[in-house]
Amino acid sequence: MKLQAPYAWLTNALLFQVGWFICVLTGSIPALFATLIILFIHFKWIGSWQIERDIILTTWLLGSALDSFLVQLNIIQLSTPSLLIPLWLSCLWVLFATLLNHCLSWLQSKRLLSMLLAPPIAALSYFAGDKLTSVTINTTGLIIIGICWAGLFPLLLSFAQLFTKQNLVNTP
Repeated sequence: MKLQAPYAWLTNALLFQVGWFICVLTGSIPALFATLIILFIHFKWIGSWQIERDIILTTWLLGSALDSFLVQLNIIQLSTPSLLIPLWLSCLWVLFATLLNHCLSWLQSKRLLSMLLAPPIAALSYFAGDKLTSVTINTTGLIIIGICWAGLFPLLLSFAQLFTKQNLVNTP
């Protein structure tokens, strides 16, 4: 049985927050297990794999590619040199994707608002990650991340809306 709003939205937001802290505070292997458990709970009580799989894959790929690019530009500095972001950071993109059709769905039709809200919220999240992990991001980096999110967040919301419509039509 699926949870109904507002319980589904609240549970969705809480699962993301729990996952965020686990990923940031524990590292890659615990982050992977936590992400898998959260996805299981999400699909059991909140979402649908058939409807959200493309959203999750696209968000994970675009988000991980963006953060990896920012690592290459030395905007996000890791404690050990790498071409790609660590698994725990990649898991955060999977968890973030679960929000797009649920507690953040109200922004799908408000692209301009999402573009305005994304920079400060993203910068705050990355700033918190900077303080809680071995990742380093300076003030200029936070501004660049905010600008990137101003474009990425509305794009991800658009993809979520599009994929949901397509998958609802194609789901038997």
